[in-house]
Amino acid sequence: MDALTGVFCALGVLLLLFAIPLLVDVLPASVGGLLRSKELIHFENTMSLSRERDWSVLLLMPLFVLALAYYRALPSRLLAEGSLWASLAWTALFLLAYFVVRNLCFRLLGPRTDDMRIRQVTGRSIFTFFVLLCMLMLLTYVVMLPFHLPDESITLVFRREIEAMYLIYLIRKGQIIFSYNSIGKTFWYIFTLELLPALALASALIFF
Repeated sequence: MDALTGVFCALGVLLLLFAIPLLVDVLPASVGGLLRSKELIHFENTMSLSRERDWSVLLLMPLFVLALAYYRALPSRLLAEGSLWASLAWTALFLLAYFVVRNLCFRLLGPRTDDMRIRQVTGRSIFTFFVLLCMLMLLTYVVMLPFHLPDESITLVFRREIEAMYLIYLIRKGQIIFSYNSIGKTFWYIFTLELLPALALASALIFF
């Protein structure tokens, strides 16, 4: 790891330290959303919690991108063959493109309902699971650190954690949408709002 990368890593850790006071409130409520879909609605209805969650996402994002880039967690040839700085740039670009596509899908194909709580939770609950994912990855990294595992093993663990958290997120989001829609519309919204952006990201990773 070169000096510039060390500075970037130190910055990420510093931002994590700033996030800790927010996470004291955000994490218990986020774990509740992990276990019960109704807790996600309550989370979005509590303005102070959702605001602290949003700030936590911004503070955790640099360290998350660095972790994905350093361990080449996204299966792309560009990430595998390039330098760490190239991997950082491509990882950030892939994630940015994913969230842009996801936002467009939500705005164009999202649920048409007058209940703003439902629109908020279907559009923003992914950030609650992002916070949980970051904490899970950090915890497992600390646990694995004394064992001096090869980078390939850590990469595999990070990938499985991302997949597991995303699957739980899809289940909870499906439960929320199903509470006010038919099962057909529920599958349609899950496909257009979540699976379609994920497939676009997967296609980009395959071809690039």
